[in-house]
Amino acid sequence: MREVTGHCPSCVAEGPVGQPCGERSCQRRGYHFIPEESFTKIRELPPARIDQRIGQCIGEYLLVDVLGAGGFGKVYLALQLPILMKTALKVMERPEQDPELSASLAKRFEGEAAALATLTHPNIVRLLKYGVHEGMPFLVMEFVEGNRTLRNEMQTGALQTGSVDPAVTAHVLRQILNALEAAHSRGIVHRDVKPENVMLQEVSGDPWFVKVLDFGLAKFVEERAETSLMVGTPAYMAPEQITRRNIGPWTDLYAVGVLAFRLITGRLPFQGDSAQETYAMKLDTTYDPLSQGAGCDLPPLLAGFLRQAMARDPESRFRTAAEFRKAFDAVAGSMGQASATTSPVGDPALGPLVDPTPRPERRRARDSQQGHSLTEQGRRIGDEAFAQVGAPSVVTTGVRRISSQLPRVVDRVPRKRHVGPFEAALVVLVGLAAGTYLVTYGPSIAPVRRWLAQAESYMDSELPVAAGSAGSITGTATEKRIAAVRLVTSPAGARFHNEETGDQLGEAPADVLIPPGGTLRIHIQMKGYKDEVLTMTHADALHQPEWPVKLVREK
Repeated sequence: MREVTGHCPSCVAEGPVGQPCGERSCQRRGYHFIPEESFTKIRELPPARIDQRIGQCIGEYLLVDVLGAGGFGKVYLALQLPILMKTALKVMERPEQDPELSASLAKRFEGEAAALATLTHPNIVRLLKYGVHEGMPFLVMEFVEGNRTLRNEMQTGALQTGSVDPAVTAHVLRQILNALEAAHSRGIVHRDVKPENVMLQEVSGDPWFVKVLDFGLAKFVEERAETSLMVGTPAYMAPEQITRRNIGPWTDLYAVGVLAFRLITGRLPFQGDSAQETYAMKLDTTYDPLSQGAGCDLPPLLAGFLRQAMARDPESRFRTAAEFRKAFDAVAGSMGQASATTSPVGDPALGPLVDPTPRPERRRARDSQQGHSLTEQGRRIGDEAFAQVGAPSVVTTGVRRISSQLPRVVDRVPRKRHVGPFEAALVVLVGLAAGTYLVTYGPSIAPVRRWLAQAESYMDSELPVAAGSAGSITGTATEKRIAAVRLVTSPAGARFHNEETGDQLGEAPADVLIPPGGTLRIHIQMKGYKDEVLTMTHADALHQPEWPVKLVREK
């Protein structure tokens, strides 16, 4: 095998890639020579940003670059010695000193390995090895050349808004369904299907070959149908992930439905100004996700398919990948007929588009209730037309044959009406109020939402809880909704973990959700301060939307 020359990342000495550096200090720290391209990359970084593991080995794998980080792991580009085969090596980050927490994380990491080990499918990243190095679990997976993710292509590549080839969209979605069907057949739910977790690889005859990765959030359905951990990405997360109940294959298929909507329209169906607002939209039974597709001229069959794919109730959704595929095949031919007539909307999860334009005003849930007969009739015809193509769903029950078209709009000549002094004064007052609001807050409607939330919180605190005997309905409507609470520490910057599962909840200030009847134990940590454990119930969060915690310095 031909020798490849590289450099030591510590002392910059030159030598064969993969061989240990001869300098005494480098030998003590286990540094090896890395390829020239990797060495050049780290030399351009400030010293504080250079990962100290680069140039070291984990088993027979030499770490030469950082590919990404997130959750509780970091992914490296690693070369298997001595053949220098490229692999992706994921290690579990353990900044915590709590042995019980570390053990919980290690168990979850091992679960990822167990999930990947059972999956052998061309559209799923293959697991090569699982091991433990100096008490640190690690996974070795196949390396997907090109480092193209679906996110990259939607942001700057061939799948940008306005340039999407419907055939490519259909090809990519079908491969994602193939991967998920293989996982679901083994009782594994991915739970974080999103553009970042879909790699695109150019293989012979196919520049759009899909590899689905990161089953680190996978869950074995046989274990239980509920989970105490809410994981996923807000934009693509299914409603049952927010309530943490009844998670199954349909959960992943919901995310595929959101992904399909994003590829077809260039927009996200749920676009809250914050994660909490996005969650609220997903749990709102009156909100129509297709309202975000206004102006895209979605054909009725395609609109009906997308609405069922993103149905709030899992029972109304596609239950298996096979059902989803069958329905998708029936409407895929109409994707090219959808054309956006308004400005494309950026995807917050992807970052701004290359040529960002102001997004249109969002249509809230009330917009779908204003009684526009043309819109409602079109929606009903779309749903029923889609049901008639044979899509397996509850929508197919009791569907009548469609023989009517959209209702004609009859022009009526309005009668002239004189404006009185009262109406004129009212218009002036409304104009002054609107002008004052715009000067103070600009075009944002966030203050209005905040005022409404405060009013709702006040109403919640004033409503009594109804007592009832066994078999009767107890509690109020507020007890049945998710409670959101903001955790604020003094000083700011403390880290939160779920005490029971060990999962990270973010840094202060952070928003956490507690399902109805649930209790959350939160472990609060900050260097130089004593650890705190906070127990919070659903009722606590409902009546105190912001929870301050004062940390005590260590002596």
